Amino acid sequence: MRQDTVRARRGPYAEPGEYTIKITAGSKEAMQNVTVEDDPRLQLNAEDRAARRGAIEQLYAMAKSNDQDRKTILGIQSALKTARENWKTEAAKPKGTKMPEAIVKSADELQKKVDQLALKYHASSRAWATPGRHSNGSPSLFPPRYRT
Repeated sequence: MRQDTVRARRGPYAEPGEYTIKITAGSKEAMQNVTVEDDPRLQLNAEDRAARRGAIEQLYAMAKSNDQDRKTILGIQSALKTARENWKTEAAKPKGTKMPEAIVKSADELQKKVDQLALKYHASSRAWATPGRHSNGSPSLFPPRYRT
């Protein structure tokens, strides 16, 4: 993804019902009523629907926490890489300061561990990239259906 791309935040899908969508751009405003329909493939009674909604909300909270952790790990990864590059640049100068070898070695080992961890977060974030379908192509529990 390009750095200048705006990425929409996703949350749990809306429950079936009537909603009003309001969009504001500058001084202009538009409103539209929409109906979110129930997925006809899901035959849920009220109790099951409430349990499903509770599970989705728990998963969403976990996904938000995971995303924050991912951002933290990527920040650590970037900061450590920058520090190590700066140490090398400084050490290469004629009167530059060299970091003690033990610190450089520890930082190199830490960078490897952080890089491995970052790869795990990258892999888990890709698993959530296509909501509405399972990896085998079957529909998920919460694909949206709507009409205006």
